[in-house]
Amino acid sequence: MHEAAPEGTAPSLAGKKIAILGDSHVAEIYQFGKQLEKDLTDLGAIVKRFGWGGSSANAWINKIPVAGKVRSIEEVKEGGPYDVSIICLGTNDSANYYRNFVETRGKIPTVTDLAPGANTIVSRIASISSQIGATYQVWVGPPSVTGKLEWYQPVAVQAVRAASSGFPGIYVDSTDIPSDADGVHVSAVTSKRWATKVVKKITDVVK
Repeated sequence: MHEAAPEGTAPSLAGKKIAILGDSHVAEIYQFGKQLEKDLTDLGAIVKRFGWGGSSANAWINKIPVAGKVRSIEEVKEGGPYDVSIICLGTNDSANYYRNFVETRGKIPTVTDLAPGANTIVSRIASISSQIGATYQVWVGPPSVTGKLEWYQPVAVQAVRAASSGFPGIYVDSTDIPSDADGVHVSAVTSKRWATKVVKKITDVVK
């Protein structure tokens, strides 16, 4: 919940153009992206949201079809220029890399085992952010998966978080956000808390 600006003053993000790009956390089926868009709009921002369920940073960069759909960075850039970009990727990236590791190496990996791939994932996310080219570039890290769904394992998300220093912009650590909807996605109640956390990070730095 965000308090309205005092009478006679402009909302804290008045007129700021913001792009939100991400996977199913941002797409229509789940609440987080919609909640984040609403909260930013309530603060006066002009928001464009680009959600693509099942997508990874690799899919966005190389225009790889996922679930019969393709979205592109160019599509996002057409709505710019932006004051703020918010990238919500990493969940599917970590699951894809974990699966590839298990299937090719035949063993359960540690965070150290996954470090090279995690660094690549973060570099891809940084590349997407750089291409969008907003003044303030934000990456919202993946929430805490439970391991309930195959390949979406905590160790893989931990590896991506451990590599987060490779993102040159503003990083929002989502370790305290549980995937309490199904082990990967976040419930409506938790989505509100997650959105509040992201908005606070943005309003603390955006001038």
